[in-house]
Amino acid sequence: MLTETALNTNAELGPAILFFSGGSALAKLSKTIKRHTYNSIHLVTTFDSGGCSAQLRKHFNMPAIGDIRNRLLALANDHDAATISAVRLLSLRFPCDQSQIQLKQKLLAIINRQMPHFQKIAPHSQNIICSYLKHFYSVMPDDFSLKCASIGNLCLTGGYLLANRQLQPVINEFTQLFDIKGKVIPIIDDLYHLVAEFSDGQLIAGQHNITGKEVDPIKQKICQVFLSASETEPYPITPAIKPHLTDSITNADLICYPPGSFYSSILANLLPQGVGQSIANAQCNKVYIPNLGTDPEQYAMSLMDSIQALLNYLKRGCQFNLPPQQLLNYVVIDETLGDCISFNDEALLASNGINIIRTSLVSAKSAPYYDNQKLSELLVSLAK
Repeated sequence: MLTETALNTNAELGPAILFFSGGSALAKLSKTIKRHTYNSIHLVTTFDSGGCSAQLRKHFNMPAIGDIRNRLLALANDHDAATISAVRLLSLRFPCDQSQIQLKQKLLAIINRQMPHFQKIAPHSQNIICSYLKHFYSVMPDDFSLKCASIGNLCLTGGYLLANRQLQPVINEFTQLFDIKGKVIPIIDDLYHLVAEFSDGQLIAGQHNITGKEVDPIKQKICQVFLSASETEPYPITPAIKPHLTDSITNADLICYPPGSFYSSILANLLPQGVGQSIANAQCNKVYIPNLGTDPEQYAMSLMDSIQALLNYLKRGCQFNLPPQQLLNYVVIDETLGDCISFNDEALLASNGINIIRTSLVSAKSAPYYDNQKLSELLVSLAK
C-alpha cells in the first residue's frame, strides 16, 4: 500500500479528471480524489438560488458562489495547519437565532482577527481574508440579513466586488491561499437563472425550487431545463463559455458526469454554448456515474431515461449526427444494482459505443452511497 507521502508525490503527476458538477454531492469525493491527483478540474454551476447564495444574488446582482466556495475548501491542502485553520474559519456560518446587531458584532470581530482560528492562519492569508470581509461589510446593504450566512461566501463576495465583479481572480487568489489541489472554474460567471419546464407546460424558475431541499420535492417529470436572464419572465438563453474553459475540457484526461442533483448540478453545466462540442473534441474517456440514492429531480426517470437525457443535452450545439461515443463511453453501475437496466437497453447502448461497467463501488462503511476511495481509484484507472 502506498504511504501518504508516496501518494502525494504521485498526485502531483496525476491525471486531469474533469468533473461537471455543482452542489455538495461531490465535496467528499473531492477530498478523496486529491490524494490521487492534484490536477482534477471542477466546472461548477453558478445558478444556486437558495440559502445564503439567494441573498447575495439578490442584493449584489451576482452569480452564486456557494458551490465554488464548497469545492475550493474541499480541495484545500489538508496537511498544513495554517490552511486547515483558514478552511475551518471560512466553513463557519453565523447563528440563525441571533439579532442582526449581534451578528454584525461577530462579523466585526472576525474582521478584527478576534477569532481563535487566526492564531494559526498565516499573516498573508489573514490580510486577504480580513480585507475581503471588511470590503463586504462596507458595502453590505442595510436589509441584508447575516442570519445563517456563510462566512466563506461573504469573503468570496468581498473579493468578487473588489475584483471589479470578476470571479476568476478571487478564485485564483483562494487557490494560492489554500494551496488548492486542483482547479475550480465557474461554468459561467454572469448572473443567470435556471428554469425547469414540466410535463404540464409549467415553468418554475430558481434552482432551489426543483432540488427538493428547501421546498417540497417536485411531483412531475421535468421535460427540460434552460437558462434565463430573467427570473420573472423566463426565456431560454444560451450564453457561450470562454476560451480557457474550452481548453480545459478538450485537454482533459477523463471527463466525468458524477453523482449529484441531475438537472441543477450536472445538466445545468452542459447548457452553455460550446460545452458539448468541446467534450466531443476531447480525446479521452467520458463516464457517467449515476446517483445511488433518490434524487427528487429525477422523478419518474429510469436509468435509461437519465442516460438519454444526458446525451440529449450533450448533443446540443454539436455537429449533426455526432456518434454518441464521442460524448459518453461508459456508464458505471454498482454490482448490487444489476437489474437497473434491461438487456435490450444495454445492447442498444453497446451498439452506440457506450459500455456498462459493473463493479463494487459501495463498502460496508459507505453504504448506501459510493465509497469515495473505490470511486477515485476507478476514475484514475479510466483516465488516459
